[in-house]
Amino acid sequence: MLRVYGHKGSSRDADQELSCSSTEVVYPLNHYDSKKFDKALSKFKPVGWTPLAASIEAAEKDLLENSNDDVENTVYIISDGEETCGGDPVKAARNLHDSGIATAVNIIGFDVGNEAQQQLKAVAEAGGGEFTNVKSGEGLVDAALKNINEAVREAGNNIWSALEKTDINWDKIDKNNELNDISSEFRDLVNRESRLYNRAIQLLVQTEQIDEETENELKQLIDDRSNKLSEFNDNKFEELKSLMEEEYEKTINRLDELMEESKQ
Repeated sequence: MLRVYGHKGSSRDADQELSCSSTEVVYPLNHYDSKKFDKALSKFKPVGWTPLAASIEAAEKDLLENSNDDVENTVYIISDGEETCGGDPVKAARNLHDSGIATAVNIIGFDVGNEAQQQLKAVAEAGGGEFTNVKSGEGLVDAALKNINEAVREAGNNIWSALEKTDINWDKIDKNNELNDISSEFRDLVNRESRLYNRAIQLLVQTEQIDEETENELKQLIDDRSNKLSEFNDNKFEELKSLMEEEYEKTINRLDELMEESKQ
């Protein structure tokens, strides 16, 4: 998306109100099309006042309409001077960044003086971005390409990280399912063994090979064994599950560390 500002009227005092209220999208949010983008660039000229704050606030509304959890927005502002329309661009940039809509508000100054540089640096800092001052059209292109390439690289890293975490999560689910299956199978074996023992006791009772006292003692032994095996199964299940959770957290944390290292 390309939004321009202050492009109507002129730099004269008589045109201040018109120029300060002018900010519009000349290239709607879409995939990059060089022909359409060049045509959009020919629709305006670099004249007029500088409503930085109003433009940043407008950009926030633009991006809000197209944002969700799967979208990451980065804003680049190109200016040849400081705010001249009475707005507060530092506050506007901070609000945009803090809203979570934009990860960064970057400023590219075009041959700006020291005073303007100080304000533009403050705007970039408030927006979680960087300030770059260039002296020529060539420098402007270089700065823009540098920022865009960094954004693409970061987006690539984020996608890589997301895919890795997805694989790790699926692996965790598979291991949990496998652990649940093993525990369930062990529980079934314990129950099956108890049924077989109790059936054997019934046969011994029916054939009058044991008395009632012995029957009760044997049943108690079977219950004790079943309880101990069930307790062993539950403890082992929790132990292995806890170990998996610990390894999962270590892996995710290490992946995040690698992501941070790649950004440096």
